[in-house]
Amino acid sequence: PYGVVTAGAVTITGSPRIDGNLAVGPGAAQTYSGSPYIGGTLVSDPLSTGGRLPNSARVIGGVVRRDLAAAVTDLRAASAAVSAMTPTQTFGAITRTTTIVGNGGLNVIAADRIQLSGSARLVIRGGPNDEFVIRTGPINLSGSASVVLSGDLLPSRVLFSIGGLGSGCSLTKSSRLVGSVLVPDGPVAVRDSARVVGMVFAGVSLVVTGSPVLKTI
Repeated sequence: PYGVVTAGAVTITGSPRIDGNLAVGPGAAQTYSGSPYIGGTLVSDPLSTGGRLPNSARVIGGVVRRDLAAAVTDLRAASAAVSAMTPTQTFGAITRTTTIVGNGGLNVIAADRIQLSGSARLVIRGGPNDEFVIRTGPINLSGSASVVLSGDLLPSRVLFSIGGLGSGCSLTKSSRLVGSVLVPDGPVAVRDSARVVGMVFAGVSLVVTGSPVLKTI
């Protein structure tokens, strides 16, 4: 039920748009400013702190308090399960336009990192029966770089699990990423006019600033 989940500090500034529910886990400090739009409900764990919204904020589903410890534990467990999967394809650092083609079933992709700039793209191509689980180090997208899907592949069937030294996910400028993102031990930052289409879990911190869009699935 949660489109964006953070287990650490959350900072939302400017005029970003989150099309779904935002969940703030136990112990997380909340900072909001500007005119953010949350198309669902803002769910705060009773042990989170801060959370005062500016008058210009719009939260369509209202604000509720709810114990989110189990939700955070489940997301960390999901990431650990992905880490134990045997890869079906292995890549080094993905730093230029690359296409990954599915096998018609479960695809477990291992990559050192995904770092794209300019107009470079990572294209994930599959059919209706394909599912992609992508284990990678840090993801950094800038400029108009993008991670996109082709064929009949749905965003709900693509999952990025980010781990390892310096793990994190950063999107700036007009970059775009399609697929859900789990970062259990690192930060997530979506800035400028970047766009994410998928569920997001930030284990350490979440920064959403400027006018980006997070469209949850």
